[in-house]
This record gives sequence, structure tokens and C-alpha cells, in this order.
Amino acid sequence: MNRMSPLKIEILLHYYCLVGDYDIERLGAPAQSSAVAEFIELGLLRHSERPGQKYEGVSGALKPYVEALCAVPLPEQQWVIPA
Repeated sequence: MNRMSPLKIEILLHYYCLVGDYDIERLGAPAQSSAVAEFIELGLLRHSERPGQKYEGVSGALKPYVEALCAVPLPEQQWVIPA
């Protein structure tokens, strides 16, 4: 896995923060189902045993990733006079 798309980040944040499937009605969409399959293979998500829920996050695996995302500082604008 190289770079994370905004969709993949959103899916992982959802499973880290919330209970229930990410946009259950669109889980069959190619981009989402591909991302979920990748995350299951990487151990970030797993099949859920909860009734009515397909997947859930693996908190031990998601926590370091989410902490790394939260540690990225916001960009700052700087004005410079060109030489």
C-alpha cells in the first residue's frame, strides 16, 4: 500500500470512531469493497460477529495509524518577498 486516498482514510476513521458499517448501502461499490478487502488483509478490519454488521475495526491496529494521522500538523501560510 502506497498512499491513502481520502476515501480510505474516511473508512478507517469511521471504523475507529463509530459503531456500525461504513455507508452500508454502498459497501458493494468497487472502491469501497476493494478498500475493505485490503484492510482485512492488512489486519486493520475484520468480519464482525455483531448481528447486522459486516465489518469492524481492529482497535490495536487502527490506533497507531489514527494517532499518526492526528500528529500531522496543519499547514501554515507564509508570505515571502521574492528575491
